[in-house]
Amino acid sequence: MLKSGKISTRQFALLVFTFTVGSSILLVPSLLAGEAKQDGWLAGIAGLIIGLLYVLLYSRLGKKYPTMTIVQYSEVVLGKWFGKIIAVLFFFFFFIISSSLLWDIGNFMTTQVLAGTPIQMVYITFTLVTIMGAKLGIEVLGRTAEIFFPWIMLFFLLIVVFTTPHIHFQKVQPVLENGITPVVRGAVLFSVIPFVQLSAFLMVIPSLKEIKKVNKSFLIGAAAGGSLLLIISTTALFVLGVDLTARNHFPSYMLAKKISIGGFLERIESFVAMMWFITIFFKLTICFYALSLILSQMLGINNYRVVTLPLGMLIIVFGLIIFPNEAYAGRFVMETWPFYALTFGFFLPLLLLVFKTGSDPSNRQKR
Repeated sequence: MLKSGKISTRQFALLVFTFTVGSSILLVPSLLAGEAKQDGWLAGIAGLIIGLLYVLLYSRLGKKYPTMTIVQYSEVVLGKWFGKIIAVLFFFFFFIISSSLLWDIGNFMTTQVLAGTPIQMVYITFTLVTIMGAKLGIEVLGRTAEIFFPWIMLFFLLIVVFTTPHIHFQKVQPVLENGITPVVRGAVLFSVIPFVQLSAFLMVIPSLKEIKKVNKSFLIGAAAGGSLLLIISTTALFVLGVDLTARNHFPSYMLAKKISIGGFLERIESFVAMMWFITIFFKLTICFYALSLILSQMLGINNYRVVTLPLGMLIIVFGLIIFPNEAYAGRFVMETWPFYALTFGFFLPLLLLVFKTGSDPSNRQKR
């Protein structure tokens, strides 16, 4: 089932980086501002540290079972039936993530870029590209990430550099005006949105060539992606202020609209859109790849590519009904998602790491 090629530690780190940035580059600034107000930058720093602890947990699991996915070693650790239950739960976890990512794409496209376009057409087009990417395999995705990484960094640097003249430090003062509690809530939210979803790489780690270096490459990719999100969020607070950042669903896109250099370099928000399209493609495709692999291993299908098309159709349907509007989506992310995501991104992986197998894992893998 994992005969989709092997990836280097560099490619793995780049996939982690693009996954971490993903949809979060447009959404995280408003979430941090809404929760921690002007202390969103402090919450971002704390959330980044917490998120890297999750990454260490996933790395430990990957090194403990280097040739197995989480579906496979769940059965080794907990037994066949409990392992199947864990697999089913993870399937629905990544199914919800994939559907919500597709909703984010459709919502952004139909409200900011292609107003009036039927959202179904956006879903179908992006899902077809995602299915193609998943079918080509993780090795092709790794090579593609190497090609697009310089462009992502170029767009990012353009946005940060050109918004520097609009920065006003007084917009994030006074520090800790509302106490430490909002900062803690914001930190937990920031750690959950991009970092807990990195548990999808528990299905990718067996494709890594040098499993001994998984810890280093995982941490580098997550730290780089988290730092980019932190910089964008902080810049949005400095330029737009707390109220405008919190009320706008896509503050980083609005941030780029502020850029005006010499009266001729303006309206470069398309750079933000392009960067977002690239990173969310990788995030959705990796989630979809993990989802397809989970289903194929649960059903004992040797080729995961067989299930990609029917899964894609289901995601399109579910994407149409998962959130009725932006207000509902925001409330779900702020109030419900952290508890749900931590169950699958922290507690269950920790359970699998702490529990000892009935026999040596290496012997089970050879059978």
